[in-house]
Amino acid sequence: MSEFGKWTEVKKTRKEHQCKGCLIKIPAGSGAKYFAGRVEGEFSTGYLCKECDKYLREHSKDFEDFWHEGEIGELRREAGYRQADSEWDSGVEWQEREVAEHGD
Repeated sequence: MSEFGKWTEVKKTRKEHQCKGCLIKIPAGSGAKYFAGRVEGEFSTGYLCKECDKYLREHSKDFEDFWHEGEIGELRREAGYRQADSEWDSGVEWQEREVAEHGD
């Protein structure tokens, strides 16, 4: 099966998007990475927040050919990473942020 794709740096998103890596919303005006290509035989597009992009680059050896939606966020949480380093971060820990966003 042939796989292909292209990552593009987005300086400022025009609207809100959901990060495919951690499933948290990327607010309009934030930087992100955009992917378009074929994965597992299906055409796919999506965005990664800066934190998931950084984690993916730093830990690329941990991912074989691809990753599933939310998988990067799961691994970041297990490793004790925070949702941090971006202009839209409030400094809230992962669990607290998820509860606030999902109302659980």
